[in-house]
Amino acid sequence: KTMPNIQLFNFESQEIRFVDDKPVAIDVAKVLGYERPKKAVYDLVKPKNKSQYKYVQALHNANNKIISNLL
Repeated sequence: KTMPNIQLFNFESQEIRFVDDKPVAIDVAKVLGYERPKKAVYDLVKPKNKSQYKYVQALHNANNKIISNLL
């Protein structure tokens, strides 16, 4: 597999990460002010619109992040 293309977008002093041109849903939920961003993503994004990316060293030491193109 190839390394995903990662870009950063700054919205009103808050960072939103994009992976392969898709926003990281948890970042968007935080910007929108959800009190519990992980829960908001879990509850509001349909499973078919989620995908898992496993990052390597530079991206949070290989944590799994949920990516959504809906939020």
